[in-house]
Amino acid sequence: MKQRFSVWTLALRPVFLPLLLLLSAAGVAQYLLFRRALSAAVRQLESVQGLQYAFSFETLVEDGPFALILGIVFLLSALLFFFAAGDTAGGRVNDTLGRLAVPEKEIHLWWSALFALHFLLIAVWQILLLFTMLALWMRSPLGAYAGGHPYLLACWRSPLLHSLLPLGDLTRWLRNLILAPCLGLCLSVGAYFNRRGRRTLLPLWPIGLTMAFFVQETASFGTDLLLTVLVLLSTLSLVVSFWRDDRCAD
Repeated sequence: MKQRFSVWTLALRPVFLPLLLLLSAAGVAQYLLFRRALSAAVRQLESVQGLQYAFSFETLVEDGPFALILGIVFLLSALLFFFAAGDTAGGRVNDTLGRLAVPEKEIHLWWSALFALHFLLIAVWQILLLFTMLALWMRSPLGAYAGGHPYLLACWRSPLLHSLLPLGDLTRWLRNLILAPCLGLCLSVGAYFNRRGRRTLLPLWPIGLTMAFFVQETASFGTDLLLTVLVLLSTLSLVVSFWRDDRCAD
């Protein structure tokens, strides 16, 4: 078990601080942007009556760059793991892996689990940040028009929040639970090929697809299904290439 933990720390150590700084900077940026948008909405509400419904929490989030910032965090964090585990700068990772009595294929399975967990943690980070923004909105004059169950309603009305926390939307839950391990496998396989000198950005293709189509309106069954199938097929192709590679030591 100690060796398995070493496999995780090997991939996590070089990216931990950059990832922490990335999440902190993105979180502060989102919070400040939301406060600015909220202040502007309150000023307009005070000058023109009847605009309260134009400044709902969901509208402020949808009109802001919050989905874009999440996409940037998603991509940059994936690149951090992709290049750190791939060790494109030298042979440090290969040297360390060679000293571990763990089969290389098993190492990549453990890494794919770590990378998948990282995507889930980013989703939790964004959900908590959005709930913090919602609490801020509730304390503003606009919160007087929220009605009952504001958090529950926000999870259905906000495309960004609903895509992250779909509540009763079973197909969206299924999509997210499939995407996380698939993207983790893509990063792990890409890191393997990079370390072996087969430089390729093809494993980032499913990540680009996810960035483009992740945030969707409620009940976007067709788009969810299309994204899931494309990512699954891309992941399967990469995993088959990895498993058939004769240079992958067991």
